[in-house]
Amino acid sequence: MNGRRAIAISAFVESQQRLDAWAAIANTTLKKFQQQLPKGIGLQILFDQSHYVEQRLNEVLMNLITGAVLVVGITLFMMGWKSSLIVGSALPLSVFMVFASMKLLGVPLHQN
Repeated sequence: MNGRRAIAISAFVESQQRLDAWAAIANTTLKKFQQQLPKGIGLQILFDQSHYVEQRLNEVLMNLITGAVLVVGITLFMMGWKSSLIVGSALPLSVFMVFASMKLLGVPLHQN
């Protein structure tokens, strides 16, 4: 690596595990291991997918919020505040029910 000898180790997270929780444990373990290394030997993380997954989940959350605000705004303008509350609450409730059902059934959330 960078013209020096190196050993690369890769880890694969099972689909039943949350990547963010696994990455936190792995980083803590790596920090403890790094303290035990002799001088002249370093530890460097080459690729950490947990940051990418966190970014993607934040994008999904922002898209849901934007969609809900747009739906509420348009129905408020077109149909009044009562209809806006009913229609506006349907979007977050349906998303919550889907995610809750996936959790109960043990269906993992994957991205492509």
